Amino acid sequence: MDLMEFEEQNEIIAGDQKPYKPIPAHRFAGDPRGRIAFCWRLSWRERFAVFFRGVIWHEVLTFEDPLMPQKLSVNKPAMGPAEDLIFCEECGGILKSGEQVFNAHNQGCQAPDWPIQTGRVFN
Repeated sequence: MDLMEFEEQNEIIAGDQKPYKPIPAHRFAGDPRGRIAFCWRLSWRERFAVFFRGVIWHEVLTFEDPLMPQKLSVNKPAMGPAEDLIFCEECGGILKSGEQVFNAHNQGCQAPDWPIQTGRVFN
């Protein structure tokens, strides 16, 4: 599995930090949670392994700091401008990006999909 460049990337993380590999990334401007997205490409062998086993292992270095929330997905996240994003007032989850509706409340949020706030305005 290798990190890959993608059209919406706006940053290279650890580009000059040996022994780490450069990480193409998209930093979500104006996101109150500081989200960053990466894209991984699986080899054919890895694709078959995932297909037959249905399992992916995820290993993280924490350097003994608390673990930060993480998310693995096969779906590309919306990477529109911050002004196009609509967030939940209760949990900060993305409800809408441009014309694409997500209703992606954070786990445990009981808020309805509306009322909402747009852009960088948060409670």
